[in-house]
Amino acid sequence: LEVKADMYDALIEHSPEAMFVYDIENLRFLEVNNQALKMYGYKRADFLNMDLTDLYAPEDIQTLIETSDTKVPSGSFSGPWRHKKSDGTSVYVELRRSSIDFKERKAHLNLVKNVSENIEVKKKQQLLESLYENTSEALMTTDKDGFIKEVNEVAVKKLGYPRRELESRPLISLLSDDDRAEINKNVFHSGLLKTMSSDVEMKKPSGTFQKASLVSTPIKSFNGEVDSYSFIIKLQEDVSKAKDLQHMQVDTTDKIDASFLSNMFHEILTPINVILGFTQELGDSIEVPNEEQKEAIDIIKENQKLLLQIMDNAVEYSTLEQKVIKFRPEEIIFVDLLNELKEQTKKTAEGRKVELSLGKISSTLSIETDKQKFVYLLSLFLKFAIQITKEKSIILSAYIHEDKFCAVGIKDGKEGISQHLLKALNDIFSDDDNVSRRNYGFSRFSIKLAKKLIELLSVRREVMTKGNEPLEFALVFPQKFEISESISAEIDTVEVKESRESKLQKKIEIVPAKKIETPVREIEQENVKQLDISNLSCLYLEDQLDSQMLFRVQMKELKTLEFAVSFESAVPLLKTKKFDFIVMDINLQGEYNGLDALRIIQKMPGYKDLPIIASTAYVQPDARDSFIAAGFTDFISKPLLRDKLLEVLRRIFA
Repeated sequence: LEVKADMYDALIEHSPEAMFVYDIENLRFLEVNNQALKMYGYKRADFLNMDLTDLYAPEDIQTLIETSDTKVPSGSFSGPWRHKKSDGTSVYVELRRSSIDFKERKAHLNLVKNVSENIEVKKKQQLLESLYENTSEALMTTDKDGFIKEVNEVAVKKLGYPRRELESRPLISLLSDDDRAEINKNVFHSGLLKTMSSDVEMKKPSGTFQKASLVSTPIKSFNGEVDSYSFIIKLQEDVSKAKDLQHMQVDTTDKIDASFLSNMFHEILTPINVILGFTQELGDSIEVPNEEQKEAIDIIKENQKLLLQIMDNAVEYSTLEQKVIKFRPEEIIFVDLLNELKEQTKKTAEGRKVELSLGKISSTLSIETDKQKFVYLLSLFLKFAIQITKEKSIILSAYIHEDKFCAVGIKDGKEGISQHLLKALNDIFSDDDNVSRRNYGFSRFSIKLAKKLIELLSVRREVMTKGNEPLEFALVFPQKFEISESISAEIDTVEVKESRESKLQKKIEIVPAKKIETPVREIEQENVKQLDISNLSCLYLEDQLDSQMLFRVQMKELKTLEFAVSFESAVPLLKTKKFDFIVMDINLQGEYNGLDALRIIQKMPGYKDLPIIASTAYVQPDARDSFIAAGFTDFISKPLLRDKLLEVLRRIFA
């Protein structure tokens, strides 16, 4: 063993390539050579006091995760990965990893190749390829004599020729006789090394000609001579066809594939959550930011909120559009919602410096409806008004209106609503979403979601007047929960658990409301003590290895940590080991999802009262309440970062 250790020492020290060794169990560095120290800029003692995660910025932890044994065969290069140097700059590397026994420790020996220059070249190449294929312009390249070598898809479509008929033919064969001589003279035979633009007529497959602008740029070889030419072909569209196309585009604007949207947002929510989570950590890691950093952090936070709002609205809208709709009607006392409405609109109001005030609101006013959808709609309604008004306050009122209805009204002046706000709200709830987006800057999903909720909750819009003058803009709700015939007819079949009206049977699920008793004790912030997790054992059910690695890095102080990719693979662990808590992703491999696994685990001996925390990247507005109602102890959204995990664990174990 000593001979083997000496061999590794000699190999690492005298290798011309950068190398380091780290402990597989805790990721701490065990050895490093001078080439690696020079590349990363660290002193030897400092490097050996670090672990592998220190080479990665928080936003790059995901790349560390992806070097797991199951994804990268031992002995082969992987990457490129972005590593952090001692001065905070980045270096791109490829790693060739081998498993070894080093000084009686299971370790990985890594050969590190600096590929930063290659990465930049590839990035530029990818950028050019992306521009070439995704531009709206017809592009082609020729050799120095004018024979076409390559065309993009736009050129194939706009010129109307099959690709095989374009490639290898002379470019001038696509021009009129007069233009052939002109392009030959001024481009291919000119000897000039400059970009030129020419007005030409391009020949269509039918034999007719279409006017176009031809922009040519010579491409030089290594010795400075012309090697090839690139061409941008700008065809002049037929006016009538252009109008028809514009009309078609307008007509198809509102045709949204809700199922596609839902799947797409579900796929991108995980990386978006990771980006947002690590961006937040980066901002919080600056203890004393300067003014520029404060401004940048504020801008990032505002755009984070905007992005999350758009994503939430888009996911909610796509869900409603798929007509998989559950109504949970319950009796609501309106004044009980005021704090929640203020909280949900607080940041919008503070950002706009608009105060949300209360007008005429009856303390006994009640309404039976779906609380989550009702609050969501009113929050959107208030946010629209707050962002539109030019006044200093928005006044919210709620009162009985006519027979069996209640009105929730908004105005921005003591005497009534301003013409500016009134017109804007009428515009927003009109049929043209583009007007709202163009004039007021709201996302199309926010507008569509508000309209969909109005439709589902049988709400009508009404301008309240006083003395023939507009007083406020109101949403008028039925006091008793009801669904219009048109809506119930559109909703796809969902199993009926408890029907309120026979006409809705086999059309819509109406779940009786019940009070959710949260099994987690509320803790006063000032009494929260630091939680020592070194005595806790955890089982994490998660089918994504990258998420497992992130969890291991974030929670490395745990006494023990076990992983399972499915409920089936977790059963032996549950039977043979003891855990203090379980974290469970909802989407798992195998036959059982997280909800199925929850119900089975809670019936197993010794697990009835064990804390089980749900986790998913697909966050709906009432996600936490829904998961707790299903039987989970608590809920945490991905990415599972340390601060969020500790916050949940404090609530459970404090």
